[in-house]
Amino acid sequence: MSNQLNPERTDLAWRRTVLTATVAALLGVRGAVVHWPGPVAALAVAALGAAVGLIALVGRRRGDVLAAGPVRILTHRVWITTAATLALAAIGLASVLRP
Repeated sequence: MSNQLNPERTDLAWRRTVLTATVAALLGVRGAVVHWPGPVAALAVAALGAAVGLIALVGRRRGDVLAAGPVRILTHRVWITTAATLALAAIGLASVLRP
């Protein structure tokens, strides 16, 4: 078995990740719009959109890197994706919890 990652499988994994993030963001947006006042809900919608956008951007870039040649780990992109995912989770959780 090769040490190399299969770019097609990795691309499909990133597509699933972005799809899952989009669904989670839409559920979070719905909760924020229903339960929060206008400006706070607008901020949450913008933050959720940015988080999904960052995840999609990193996933697309990662697919391009894998298709280009040898894989190298880019730690700053890992942290960007981690921060976007945590922001997505925090806003989604806050939108479902009621005070």
